[in-house]
Amino acid sequence: ENVRNMLVDEAVAVLDGQGFEVVVERRGGFGAFLRPNRVFDQDPAPGAERLPGATITIYAYEG
Repeated sequence: ENVRNMLVDEAVAVLDGQGFEVVVERRGGFGAFLRPNRVFDQDPAPGAERLPGATITIYAYEG
């Protein structure tokens, strides 16, 4: 599931609902292009095969 650009809480709910463990990594940063509290990346990438119970890390800028 691609959760990029979702709000962090929404992304966690989607992935948790699919049976995955979710780790949220928050990053600091400044700039007009940063969207606080939104997922900008995930690991593994969308489309990668994952078994239920696998850990997915999502990355978001602090808001």
